[in-house]
Amino acid sequence: MRTRWIGLSMLLLAAILPILRSLKINATGGEPSKSRTIVCPNDPPNTLTRLLGVICEKSSDCQFLGTDQRCCKGICRKGNEPPIYEPPHGDVLGIRRKCPSYTFPERLPVKRCSKDEDCEGLNRICCPDKKDRLLYCRTAAPIWSELPFPENIDTLKTLVGFVQCQPAPPSIIDIFARPCNRTLDCVPNLCCQEGSKKICRPPKRSVLSLAVQATTRLIKG
Repeated sequence: MRTRWIGLSMLLLAAILPILRSLKINATGGEPSKSRTIVCPNDPPNTLTRLLGVICEKSSDCQFLGTDQRCCKGICRKGNEPPIYEPPHGDVLGIRRKCPSYTFPERLPVKRCSKDEDCEGLNRICCPDKKDRLLYCRTAAPIWSELPFPENIDTLKTLVGFVQCQPAPPSIIDIFARPCNRTLDCVPNLCCQEGSKKICRPPKRSVLSLAVQATTRLIKG
């Protein structure tokens, strides 16, 4: 019964594929979307995809399924954006550096780079931006596990959170974004670099939340 169902499904799919492809070609001209780079996923296709996946020769054969579909080893699959390239980072005085998950306000002007040596200052490195996927000079983040005095790390993390930027919200609701040049333009928020621009954003941790926590502790004694 299961074999018969799979066979009927494949016959039905084979019958409607030409119709769907012609509709997509008429609507889009048969050209894949070039607005962003999409590549095949690294993980192998599952059993269902291997059995019922659409056979293809090139990615344009898959466009009727969606603009993010790619022809991967003869089967149409949903593609992914390629990983953002990050250049290697050297040590400074024996201390390793990494790009921050939550960025810091940048005092210096926005600067594009290709390697750490393009960036001024000991604590600035070349990092990919999550928004436009290009490389910019950024203030490096600490690697907490390598810092001395581990008993104080939690306190340091809390303090650092007050000078780290929150990520930008979805563009559909980010209608009141205010450009800036320095944090004084944004107080009590921070002047955060996003791609080639600087925008006022709230800090990762707010002073208000700290005040609430302190008040709660005082009440509890």
